Amino acid sequence: MIDFSGIVFNAYKKKSGNISLHARGYLLIPTNIGFSLSAYLRDIGCWIYVPGEKEHECQSISIGHEIECEFDGMTMMHDYHIETVLPFEKINTCVADVKIVYHLAFANSEHEEPKVLNMRVAIIKKYKSTNAKSI
Repeated sequence: MIDFSGIVFNAYKKKSGNISLHARGYLLIPTNIGFSLSAYLRDIGCWIYVPGEKEHECQSISIGHEIECEFDGMTMMHDYHIETVLPFEKINTCVADVKIVYHLAFANSEHEEPKVLNMRVAIIKKYKSTNAKSI
């Protein structure tokens, strides 16, 4: 199972007035053999639920092709970047729920079902407030 633990979204104000969320970090993949993640990652998606709002699908989730490091021959580490724009005028630092669905399929496991990860994440406000209504 892929480990996305420790996701933190930074919230920025766009010129359009909407809120842009960005998260960068490293995912850990327990394995005793190195492999090309992009060759076996069939699909990946991300949804974020901010308290008091409806769920929003993240517009982009990208994973680096190169292994950042191999730890003790048992874990691969890749970088990732998640971003989306929320139709809010303002957001405060808060805790949100994220769902990541991915399908990692090897040659002998084509019928393997996609995995679902549900986790709590931090959203950190990185802009100065205006008089707009906050959620």
